[in-house]
Amino acid sequence: DPSLQLLVKNQSQDEGELAFVSWFLKGDIENHFKTLSPKLHPDLSLNTIVFMNKISQDNGNVNAYIDFLIDYFSESNSYNHSYKKLKDINDCLKDRITLQQAKKLLMVSNSNSQIYQSWSVADNIKDIVGKFNDEIDKDEFTNIYD
Repeated sequence: DPSLQLLVKNQSQDEGELAFVSWFLKGDIENHFKTLSPKLHPDLSLNTIVFMNKISQDNGNVNAYIDFLIDYFSESNSYNHSYKKLKDINDCLKDRITLQQAKKLLMVSNSNSQIYQSWSVADNIKDIVGKFNDEIDKDEFTNIYD
């Protein structure tokens, strides 16, 4: 319905959560994830994360969504923020992350003290990427693998 799309488009101009879930305005969910800025979406609700995870699965774009979630997580700016974000995105990442994505997650985590110094976050990251233990050079990520 064009009028519904126009209404949603007008309501989502502020780049809030409605803009995040309004992928159908672009018509291409993969492109939608690539153009979203995690900086403009610093605190997505768990419901939104789960909803968009379902949409990405239904449309065959899980990898693009995981890439967005890693970028979203990389913008953590406090210990509590990194803990909450990882807790919220954990189920989306676990068992579906690729080796390349695992290395990216480790890279962004290793370079952000608000992530690697946060209580239990480094251990949870190691758990998420654990299936690639034999393929990851832990010396590259000393803040995670201390």
